[in-house]
Amino acid sequence: MTTRLLTRWEATSLMVGAGVGAGIMAVPFLAESVGLAGLALILPVAWAASSLIHLMLAEVLFRTGRDMQIVELMQLYLLGGRIGRWLLWVVFAFLSIAFLANLAAYISGAGEIVADLAGINLRLAEFLIYAISAGVVFFGLKAVGIAERFGAIVLVGLVAAIGFGALPLPFHAPLGPSGSSAQWLALYGMVMYALWTFYSVPQVVKGLGPDQRGAARSILVGLAINEHSPPSSRWWLWVSRPKSPGSPSSASPTAWDPGWDRQVRS
Repeated sequence: MTTRLLTRWEATSLMVGAGVGAGIMAVPFLAESVGLAGLALILPVAWAASSLIHLMLAEVLFRTGRDMQIVELMQLYLLGGRIGRWLLWVVFAFLSIAFLANLAAYISGAGEIVADLAGINLRLAEFLIYAISAGVVFFGLKAVGIAERFGAIVLVGLVAAIGFGALPLPFHAPLGPSGSSAQWLALYGMVMYALWTFYSVPQVVKGLGPDQRGAARSILVGLAINEHSPPSSRWWLWVSRPKSPGSPSSASPTAWDPGWDRQVRS
Protein backbone atom coordinates (compact mmCIF):
# COMPACT_ATOMS: atom_id res chain seq x y z
CA MET A 1 0.00 0.00 0.00
CA THR A 2 2.74 2.42 -0.99
CA THR A 3 1.20 3.73 -4.23
CA ARG A 4 -1.93 5.75 -4.78
CA LEU A 5 -4.28 4.33 -7.42
CA LEU A 6 -7.41 6.39 -6.77
CA THR A 7 -8.35 9.97 -6.13
CA ARG A 8 -10.30 10.73 -2.98
CA TRP A 9 -13.48 11.26 -4.99
CA GLU A 10 -13.05 7.89 -6.71
CA ALA A 11 -12.50 6.22 -3.33
CA THR A 12 -15.62 7.93 -2.00
CA SER A 13 -17.52 6.73 -5.06
CA LEU A 14 -16.54 3.14 -4.26
CA MET A 15 -18.31 3.51 -0.93
CA VAL A 16 -21.34 5.10 -2.59
CA GLY A 17 -21.59 2.39 -5.23
CA ALA A 18 -21.41 -0.37 -2.65
CA GLY A 19 -24.17 1.15 -0.56
CA VAL A 20 -26.86 1.52 -3.22
CA GLY A 21 -29.26 -1.38 -2.85
CA ALA A 22 -32.44 -2.66 -1.29
CA GLY A 23 -31.74 -1.12 2.12
CA ILE A 24 -31.87 2.51 1.07
CA MET A 25 -34.99 1.83 -0.98
CA ALA A 26 -36.81 0.51 2.10
CA VAL A 27 -35.82 3.38 4.40
CA PRO A 28 -38.53 5.82 3.17
CA PHE A 29 -41.39 3.41 3.94
CA LEU A 30 -40.10 2.80 7.46
CA ALA A 31 -39.32 6.50 7.97
CA GLU A 32 -42.96 7.48 7.50
CA SER A 33 -43.90 5.57 10.64
CA VAL A 34 -41.56 7.56 12.91
CA GLY A 35 -41.97 11.03 11.38
CA LEU A 36 -39.47 13.62 10.27
CA ALA A 37 -38.15 14.21 13.78
CA GLY A 38 -37.53 10.50 14.29
CA LEU A 39 -35.71 10.23 10.98
CA ALA A 40 -33.60 13.28 11.80
CA LEU A 41 -32.55 11.62 15.07
CA ILE A 42 -31.92 8.12 13.73
CA LEU A 43 -29.85 9.12 10.68
CA PRO A 44 -26.92 10.74 12.54
CA VAL A 45 -26.90 8.04 15.21
CA ALA A 46 -26.77 5.26 12.61
CA TRP A 47 -24.14 7.14 10.59
CA ALA A 48 -21.93 7.56 13.66
CA ALA A 49 -22.24 3.88 14.64
CA SER A 50 -21.59 2.64 11.12
CA SER A 51 -18.71 5.06 10.62
CA LEU A 52 -17.04 3.81 13.79
CA ILE A 53 -17.22 0.19 12.59
CA HIS A 54 -15.92 1.03 9.11
CA LEU A 55 -13.07 3.13 10.51
CA MET A 56 -12.12 0.30 12.88
CA LEU A 57 -11.81 -1.98 9.86
CA ALA A 58 -9.72 0.63 8.07
CA GLU A 59 -7.47 0.91 11.12
CA VAL A 60 -6.90 -2.85 11.09
CA LEU A 61 -5.86 -2.62 7.43
CA PHE A 62 -3.56 0.34 8.17
CA ARG A 63 -1.81 -1.55 10.94
CA THR A 64 -1.63 -4.81 8.97
CA GLY A 65 0.13 -2.97 6.17
CA ARG A 66 -0.85 -5.48 3.50
CA ASP A 67 -3.40 -5.65 0.70
CA MET A 68 -5.96 -7.96 2.28
CA GLN A 69 -9.66 -8.57 1.86
CA ILE A 70 -12.22 -9.21 4.60
CA VAL A 71 -11.98 -13.01 4.42
CA GLU A 72 -8.19 -12.84 4.58
CA LEU A 73 -8.38 -10.63 7.65
CA MET A 74 -10.72 -13.14 9.27
CA GLN A 75 -8.22 -15.89 8.55
CA LEU A 76 -5.36 -13.86 9.98
CA TYR A 77 -6.99 -12.64 13.19
CA LEU A 78 -10.03 -14.83 13.90
CA LEU A 79 -10.18 -18.20 12.16
CA GLY A 80 -6.72 -19.68 12.35
CA GLY A 81 -5.82 -23.34 12.83
CA ARG A 82 -7.41 -26.46 11.39
CA ILE A 83 -10.93 -25.86 12.71
CA GLY A 84 -10.75 -22.19 11.86
CA ARG A 85 -9.84 -23.03 8.29
CA TRP A 86 -12.99 -25.11 7.84
CA LEU A 87 -15.09 -22.39 9.47
CA LEU A 88 -13.54 -19.90 7.09
CA TRP A 89 -14.68 -21.98 4.12
CA VAL A 90 -18.20 -22.02 5.56
CA VAL A 91 -18.14 -18.24 5.92
CA PHE A 92 -16.78 -17.91 2.38
CA ALA A 93 -19.58 -20.13 1.03
CA PHE A 94 -22.29 -18.09 2.72
CA LEU A 95 -20.73 -14.85 1.51
CA SER A 96 -20.56 -16.21 -2.03
CA ILE A 97 -24.25 -17.07 -1.92
CA ALA A 98 -25.08 -13.60 -0.60
CA PHE A 99 -23.03 -11.87 -3.27
CA LEU A 100 -24.55 -14.06 -5.98
CA ALA A 101 -28.04 -13.16 -4.80
CA ASN A 102 -27.17 -9.46 -4.77
CA LEU A 103 -25.66 -9.69 -8.24
CA ALA A 104 -28.76 -11.44 -9.58
CA ALA A 105 -31.02 -8.77 -8.06
CA TYR A 106 -28.97 -5.91 -9.48
CA ILE A 107 -28.81 -7.42 -12.96
CA SER A 108 -32.52 -8.22 -12.95
CA GLY A 109 -33.54 -4.74 -11.79
CA ALA A 110 -31.14 -2.85 -14.04
CA GLY A 111 -32.04 -5.12 -16.96
CA GLU A 112 -35.72 -4.26 -16.64
CA ILE A 113 -34.94 -0.54 -16.64
CA VAL A 114 -32.66 -0.79 -19.67
CA ALA A 115 -35.12 -3.02 -21.52
CA ASP A 116 -37.96 -0.54 -20.95
CA LEU A 117 -35.89 2.50 -21.92
CA ALA A 118 -34.21 0.96 -24.97
CA GLY A 119 -37.09 -1.25 -26.09
CA ILE A 120 -34.95 -4.38 -26.29
CA ASN A 121 -35.34 -7.93 -25.07
CA LEU A 122 -35.09 -8.34 -21.30
CA ARG A 123 -32.48 -11.12 -21.45
CA LEU A 124 -30.35 -9.09 -23.84
CA ALA A 125 -30.55 -6.10 -21.51
CA GLU A 126 -29.51 -8.24 -18.54
CA PHE A 127 -26.58 -9.66 -20.52
CA LEU A 128 -25.43 -6.15 -21.48
CA ILE A 129 -25.62 -5.00 -17.86
CA TYR A 130 -23.60 -7.99 -16.72
CA ALA A 131 -21.01 -7.60 -19.49
CA ILE A 132 -20.46 -3.91 -18.77
CA SER A 133 -20.37 -4.32 -14.99
CA ALA A 134 -18.06 -7.34 -15.02
CA GLY A 135 -15.93 -6.00 -17.86
CA VAL A 136 -14.87 -2.93 -15.89
CA VAL A 137 -13.33 -5.14 -13.19
CA PHE A 138 -10.87 -6.68 -15.65
CA PHE A 139 -9.26 -3.27 -16.16
CA GLY A 140 -8.28 -2.97 -12.51
CA LEU A 141 -9.12 -0.87 -9.47
CA LYS A 142 -8.54 2.46 -11.23
CA ALA A 143 -11.12 1.63 -13.91
CA VAL A 144 -13.60 0.61 -11.23
CA GLY A 145 -12.99 3.89 -9.41
CA ILE A 146 -13.58 5.92 -12.56
CA ALA A 147 -16.76 4.00 -13.36
CA GLU A 148 -18.04 4.44 -9.80
CA ARG A 149 -17.22 8.15 -9.96
CA PHE A 150 -19.44 8.70 -12.98
CA GLY A 151 -22.08 6.45 -11.45
CA ALA A 152 -22.09 8.55 -8.28
CA ILE A 153 -22.43 11.75 -10.30
CA VAL A 154 -25.42 10.32 -12.16
CA LEU A 155 -26.93 9.13 -8.88
CA VAL A 156 -26.63 12.54 -7.23
CA GLY A 157 -28.09 14.19 -10.34
CA LEU A 158 -31.07 11.84 -10.37
CA VAL A 159 -31.67 12.37 -6.66
CA ALA A 160 -31.58 16.14 -7.14
CA ALA A 161 -34.03 15.89 -10.05
CA ILE A 162 -36.40 13.65 -8.09
CA GLY A 163 -36.28 15.92 -5.05
CA PHE A 164 -36.86 19.04 -7.16
CA GLY A 165 -39.77 17.41 -8.96
CA ALA A 166 -41.40 16.39 -5.68
CA LEU A 167 -41.35 19.89 -4.20
CA PRO A 168 -44.82 20.91 -5.52
CA LEU A 169 -46.45 17.80 -4.05
CA PRO A 170 -48.27 18.07 -0.69
CA PHE A 171 -46.49 16.83 2.42
CA HIS A 172 -48.30 14.08 4.34
CA ALA A 173 -45.83 12.66 6.88
CA PRO A 174 -45.94 13.68 10.55
CA LEU A 175 -43.29 16.22 11.52
CA GLY A 176 -43.03 15.26 15.18
CA PRO A 177 -41.84 11.91 16.53
CA SER A 178 -44.38 9.11 16.20
CA GLY A 179 -44.57 5.34 16.02
CA SER A 180 -43.68 2.58 18.44
CA SER A 181 -40.28 1.52 19.71
CA ALA A 182 -40.38 -1.46 17.34
CA GLN A 183 -40.83 0.89 14.37
CA TRP A 184 -37.93 3.06 15.54
CA LEU A 185 -35.72 -0.02 15.87
CA ALA A 186 -36.86 -1.25 12.45
CA LEU A 187 -35.83 2.03 10.85
CA TYR A 188 -32.51 2.09 12.70
CA GLY A 189 -31.76 -1.48 11.64
CA MET A 190 -32.63 -0.75 8.00
CA VAL A 191 -30.46 2.37 7.93
CA MET A 192 -27.56 0.37 9.39
CA TYR A 193 -28.14 -2.27 6.73
CA ALA A 194 -28.15 0.42 4.05
CA LEU A 195 -24.75 1.59 5.30
CA TRP A 196 -23.27 -1.92 5.19
CA THR A 197 -20.33 -1.33 2.82
CA PHE A 198 -17.51 -3.09 4.64
CA TYR A 199 -16.24 -4.90 1.57
CA SER A 200 -15.34 -1.61 -0.11
CA VAL A 201 -13.07 -0.52 2.73
CA PRO A 202 -10.08 -2.68 1.60
CA GLN A 203 -10.40 -1.20 -1.91
CA VAL A 204 -10.49 2.34 -0.51
CA VAL A 205 -7.43 1.72 1.65
CA LYS A 206 -5.56 0.05 -1.21
CA GLY A 207 -6.56 2.71 -3.72
CA LEU A 208 -5.39 5.64 -1.62
CA GLY A 209 -2.15 3.94 -0.56
CA PRO A 210 -0.32 5.96 2.11
CA ASP A 211 -3.08 8.59 2.33
CA GLN A 212 -4.68 7.19 5.45
CA ARG A 213 -6.45 10.43 6.33
CA GLY A 214 -7.89 10.57 2.83
CA ALA A 215 -9.13 6.99 3.17
CA ALA A 216 -10.88 7.82 6.44
CA ARG A 217 -12.50 10.90 4.91
CA SER A 218 -13.62 8.97 1.84
CA ILE A 219 -15.26 6.37 4.08
CA LEU A 220 -17.07 9.00 6.14
CA VAL A 221 -18.22 11.04 3.15
CA GLY A 222 -19.30 7.94 1.23
CA LEU A 223 -21.41 6.76 4.15
CA ALA A 224 -22.95 10.22 4.49
CA ILE A 225 -23.92 10.28 0.80
CA ASN A 226 -25.39 6.79 1.06
CA GLU A 227 -27.38 7.79 4.10
CA HIS A 228 -28.86 11.04 2.84
CA SER A 229 -29.16 11.10 -0.94
CA PRO A 230 -31.29 8.17 -2.18
CA PRO A 231 -33.26 7.62 1.05
CA SER A 232 -34.07 11.33 1.34
CA SER A 233 -35.42 11.61 -2.17
CA ARG A 234 -37.40 8.37 -1.94
CA TRP A 235 -38.76 9.39 1.46
CA TRP A 236 -39.85 12.76 0.10
CA LEU A 237 -41.69 11.08 -2.77
CA TRP A 238 -43.23 8.55 -0.40
CA VAL A 239 -44.65 11.11 2.03
CA SER A 240 -45.62 13.48 -0.82
CA ARG A 241 -47.49 10.90 -2.88
CA PRO A 242 -51.17 11.65 -3.56
CA LYS A 243 -53.53 10.16 -1.02
CA SER A 244 -56.95 8.90 -1.95
CA PRO A 245 -59.78 9.15 0.63
CA GLY A 246 -59.63 5.40 1.21
CA SER A 247 -55.87 5.09 1.37
CA PRO A 248 -54.28 3.77 4.57
CA SER A 249 -52.38 6.97 5.24
CA SER A 250 -55.56 9.06 5.10
CA ALA A 251 -57.33 6.70 7.49
CA SER A 252 -54.47 6.43 9.93
CA PRO A 253 -51.30 8.39 10.77
CA THR A 254 -48.96 5.81 9.26
CA ALA A 255 -48.93 2.88 6.89
CA TRP A 256 -48.01 0.64 9.81
CA ASP A 257 -51.45 0.88 11.41
CA PRO A 258 -52.40 -2.64 12.61
CA GLY A 259 -56.09 -2.14 11.88
CA TRP A 260 -55.41 -1.23 8.27
CA ASP A 261 -53.07 -4.21 7.99
CA ARG A 262 -55.87 -6.53 9.11
CA GLN A 263 -58.22 -4.96 6.56
CA VAL A 264 -55.73 -5.53 3.77
CA ARG A 265 -55.16 -9.15 4.80
CA SER A 266 -58.89 -9.81 4.91
